[in-house]
Amino acid sequence: MSKNLHIVFWLFTFLLASCSATKNLKEGELLYKASVIHVNQGDHPIKNERRIARRLSELVRPQPNTGLSKWGVGIHNWAQKAKKEKGVRNFLNKRFGEEPALYSKESMEVNRLRMSRYLNELGYFGNSIQIDTQLHGRKLTALYQISTRGRYRIRNVYSPSDSSSLQELIDQNRERSQIRPGSSYRQNVLEAERQRWAVLANDRGFVNVNEQSLYYYVDTVPGQLLADIYLQIKLPSDSQEYRVFRLDTTIIYPNFDLADTSEGQIETLELEPGFRVVRQYEFVKPKILQRMVLQREGDVYSRRLQELTLNHLQDLGVYQFVNMRMEQNGSDSLPRLTRSLYLTPDKVKQLSGELELNNRAGSYLGSALTLGYVHRNIFRGAERFSIRFSGGLETQLGSQFGFLNSADLGLQADLVIPKFVTPVAVRSIGRFNIPFTKFSLGYNFQRRINFYSINNQNLQFGYQWRENRNVTHELYPVNLSRVELSNTTSDFDSLILNSPRLRSGFEDVFIAGLIYRYTFSNYDRSRNRKYMFLRSEIELAGNTFSLISGISGKSPGNQEFLGLPFSQYFKVTFDFRYYWPIGSGKLATRLAPGVGYAYGNSGVIPYLKQFFVGGANSIRAFRLRQLGPGATYRGPEGEDALADQFVDQTGDIKLEMSAEYRFGIFGYLKGAVFTDAGNIWLWNSNGDPNQVFHIDRFVSQWAVGTGIGLRFDIDYFVIRLDGSFALRRPTEQGDFEWTLNQIRPGNRQWRKDNVVYSLAIGYPF
Repeated sequence: MSKNLHIVFWLFTFLLASCSATKNLKEGELLYKASVIHVNQGDHPIKNERRIARRLSELVRPQPNTGLSKWGVGIHNWAQKAKKEKGVRNFLNKRFGEEPALYSKESMEVNRLRMSRYLNELGYFGNSIQIDTQLHGRKLTALYQISTRGRYRIRNVYSPSDSSSLQELIDQNRERSQIRPGSSYRQNVLEAERQRWAVLANDRGFVNVNEQSLYYYVDTVPGQLLADIYLQIKLPSDSQEYRVFRLDTTIIYPNFDLADTSEGQIETLELEPGFRVVRQYEFVKPKILQRMVLQREGDVYSRRLQELTLNHLQDLGVYQFVNMRMEQNGSDSLPRLTRSLYLTPDKVKQLSGELELNNRAGSYLGSALTLGYVHRNIFRGAERFSIRFSGGLETQLGSQFGFLNSADLGLQADLVIPKFVTPVAVRSIGRFNIPFTKFSLGYNFQRRINFYSINNQNLQFGYQWRENRNVTHELYPVNLSRVELSNTTSDFDSLILNSPRLRSGFEDVFIAGLIYRYTFSNYDRSRNRKYMFLRSEIELAGNTFSLISGISGKSPGNQEFLGLPFSQYFKVTFDFRYYWPIGSGKLATRLAPGVGYAYGNSGVIPYLKQFFVGGANSIRAFRLRQLGPGATYRGPEGEDALADQFVDQTGDIKLEMSAEYRFGIFGYLKGAVFTDAGNIWLWNSNGDPNQVFHIDRFVSQWAVGTGIGLRFDIDYFVIRLDGSFALRRPTEQGDFEWTLNQIRPGNRQWRKDNVVYSLAIGYPF
């Protein structure tokens, strides 16, 4: 920070500090300084006193100006002196200003009622709250004295004694109730139980039942801290009891469009009794729609299954809007529902293009072009076909190896079908969610001009399905790759000659195996609460071919398939994330370990499957593939031109940890502070023993980095700029050192030598 910026900063701080929060108060106004809550512990002390007192203080209105909000009051008072409606003062007031919290008798009485209600909800009936005040000049502190008779417990729970169908349902499911004799009274449990009964009733055909249809009556026992709970049913206005509805006719309008007023030719198809499709043209095959719709004529209405029907139709990915309407008909003795589904088609074809320009350390400049085409309904069965072409070039300015450094070309085609495609019929896994079958075919060509070329063909076939709202499974029993190395140069041959591990990793190889992926996420966009994300992946390769080759008499290490040796290894990775809302910001954490092991026909995991760390989405204080394994030390860039061109720092074991606090600045601009740590290791090494993983010393080989970042966040699109530097890094002596005493953010040369900048799309995790 320059000298002038220091002066501006301290002048601004002095300005805010000099703005007294009470300076602009009018006659008779008092600033609400603080609230102090004291709980009187009698014969029945309150458990979790501190937590309850903290929650009571959060109910106080207005909240006292404390912490940074004091500065906000200073900004507000300073801005009130502005003579114009627009300008710097008004802008700062709008973004950071805060009005002073003023005392009033009315607000104190409202606070008393809020606190009393909260205590009643916890079962502290008959509580007493006394309010006193202390005055310090023009600042006031409110003192709340809380007294209770103790917390009530539930003695008995009673249900209605009538013989209605709804009452029978309640009796049959009473054992799962969370309201139990002997437990402490909590109103939120009663409310959750009302909601549970309403959902259960809706799933058993009681269409007109909601939370207001059931209520509880609480009767306290005189002289004891006990209460009896009575469940009551509010009868509907049109009958003596609630009725069970069954489905009648289902009508689907697959071409529905409110904006289309034309009268085209209408065709009605009756696929089965009570199931009709009314359409103008065929957008999706009727049998596909029939398979997505749960329940049929005569089934007892279930609200949950109707919601799943809507989810199924929306998950097809070909409809912009999916709506349902229920109409009651039939008689009192045989109530029925006619179901109408209105489906508005979406655009199914999409052409996309993306041009990327980038640079990285070492005067590398690159460009990449990606073209994609997607058809979401290619065979009129909601099959999603996509094809993507990508190409990229990179050069290094001033390089002794020539102008062009590398070239990449890729072609990928995918076909996703909304059902299981299997040789034999199988029972649908997760029958309440659509399963998908995925076919993928791809080719990638990578040319490192001064080193080698790699041709990689891959074929993948497998399944994706959701077990429930939070859990997704992916299973790819067919996962084939053929990797061939060609056009190697003498420089590259010399490099791998001195590294047996690198030489083995770059052999021509055939990879065939199985991949299973499990994903869990309880993120709810509509609720600001803590949540977690877990993705685990298991990859097994080469076992089937090894068994076949073993039967033919070939020994491990010399076995081949289609003229190429095949890899045999397993690889397991985890990505665990946890998110905590903190104020208006969020703390995001990540733990990402991984382990791979080659055996049988392979001595080393293929290079493309090995772990690496560093870069914009990993340990950001280190560049891509320039950390590890273990205590490997790489000198400053430029010491070894060959090493700068070709980075071979990969490993068999990986551990990454990150913590990032994200906060808003203004509008779409957000900020972050973060810390990353971790490294990679080898199972064994023919060279440096410091590269090998040892359980008793791997912690001492963690690299640590920290930094700050800016994010331009427009909901589903994020541009991210991070600047970070190492706090702990490997040294030339084969160990790690802390660099806290070397940090000089105000020094230009230090920033040039140590700060790593990352420009990326999306959050790192």
